[in-house]
Amino acid sequence: MALAPDAASAKAGRELASARRWTLLATDGELLWGLAQGSGASPYQVQVLPAEPAYRCTCPSRKFPCKHVLALLLLSLESPTSIESAARPEWVREWIASRAERAEKQRARTEPEYATPTPDLAARAKRRETRAKRSDEGVALLRQFLLDLVRSGLADPSVRTDEPWTQIARRMIDAQVPGFAARLRRIQELLAAGTREELRAFDEIGRLHVLARAFERRAELETPLAASVLAQAGWTTPSEELLRESGVTDTWFAAGRTVTEHDRLITTTTWLVGTSSRRHAYSSTAEPVHLPRSTSLALGAGHRGELVFHPGPTPLRALFRTSPAPGEAEWPSPEPLRRTLERHARAVQQEPWFRSTPFLAELAPAELRGRCVLVDPESAALPWRVRPRARELLEALGGGRALLTFGLWDGEAIELLAVGAAGEWLDLAGAVA
Repeated sequence: MALAPDAASAKAGRELASARRWTLLATDGELLWGLAQGSGASPYQVQVLPAEPAYRCTCPSRKFPCKHVLALLLLSLESPTSIESAARPEWVREWIASRAERAEKQRARTEPEYATPTPDLAARAKRRETRAKRSDEGVALLRQFLLDLVRSGLADPSVRTDEPWTQIARRMIDAQVPGFAARLRRIQELLAAGTREELRAFDEIGRLHVLARAFERRAELETPLAASVLAQAGWTTPSEELLRESGVTDTWFAAGRTVTEHDRLITTTTWLVGTSSRRHAYSSTAEPVHLPRSTSLALGAGHRGELVFHPGPTPLRALFRTSPAPGEAEWPSPEPLRRTLERHARAVQQEPWFRSTPFLAELAPAELRGRCVLVDPESAALPWRVRPRARELLEALGGGRALLTFGLWDGEAIELLAVGAAGEWLDLAGAVA
C-alpha cells in the first residue's frame, strides 16, 4: 500500500482486490498478470514484476501505480489460491521484452565497455556556443522582467494573472534555460495562493534574480559554483562526462520519494542516504505520462552501488554507475535537527538559491504558539508544513513517541516524506496527499 500514489488509489485498489472482479489471474512465479474488467468492452491488461517493483496497466489512469496494479498485488498476498500458475501470454512477453530493450540501451549509455563512439567535440562546442548565446539573451530578458516586477510591486493586478508568467516562462524554454522557467512557475503558484504566500513569493523572486545574475557572470565563478549555476538553469552534465568521475560506493537507503507532473512529463525523485558514508543524494527520472512509471529503487530498502554526483558546492543529484544490487535494508541512524540546520546554513551560504536540505531524524509532532512543529530528542523544534491528515497519522503511528522520519528543510518549514514505524517504512508523501 506504500506504493499507492494517494489515499483514493489505495482505497480503490482494496475494493478491486476480489477474484470476482477479474477474468484472469495468473503467475509464473516471477511475474503476476491479470485481466480486470473495466468500463470498456475489453478488459484491462495488468502485469506486475513484484521484485523491483515494476508494473504496467492498459487502463487510462494517470496515477502510477493504478488501482488495478495495487489490487493485483493485494490478491497475490491475501488470496494466493485465486491466482493460477500459467505460461506468460504474448502481451506479457512483449512487456518484458520492451523492458529488456530499454535496460540494454541504458547499459550502452552508462557502461564503458558498451560506450558509444567518441562524439564530435567540435560540433558539440559549436552547439554549446549557440545555446549560450540564446540563453544569455533569455536571461537578460528575465532580469528585466524581475526588475519591472519589483518596481510595480506585487499589488499590481496584472501580477496576479497567469499571462505574464506564462509568457516569460515560455521565453525561458525557448532560451534553453528550463530551470528558470520552473522557478517562475513556482513564483506564479505562490502568488496564486493569496496573501499568505506573498513573502515566500518575494523571497523566490530574490533568489531567482541572484541566480540569473550569477548565470550572466558564470565565467567569473569558481568551477563548482559555475557548475551549480548551469545545473540550476537546466544545463545538466552529460552522463558520459559525469561517469568519468569517481563516485561513492555504499549501501544507499531509499528514504523518500516525490512525484511531480508538468508538460506531460512525470518526474520521480528518490532521496537516498548512505548507510556508511552518511551522505545524502537524490536520483531523478522523467517519463511521459502515457508510459507506466516504474523504479527499481524501492523505498525502505538498501541499494548497493556507486553513486556519481553532479558537480557543485553542495552535490546532491547523482546517478548510479551501474544498476544497484539489493543491499541490507537497515535504517540509517538519525541526526539531531541542529546538524540539519548547520548543513542547510552552509549550503545557502555557498549557493543563495539552494532550496531544501534532506535529513533523517527522530521527531514527534507537537504544537508551539498555535503552530504545528516537529521536536527531536534534544527538544529542538522546527515548523512543519503539514499535509492533510499527516499529523493524525504520525500521532497514531508513534503514540506520542518520536519516530524515525525523513524529510526536507527549506529554511521555513519541514516537509515530511516518510516515516518508520513497527518495522515498516511508510511513504508519507503518497499516503496523505
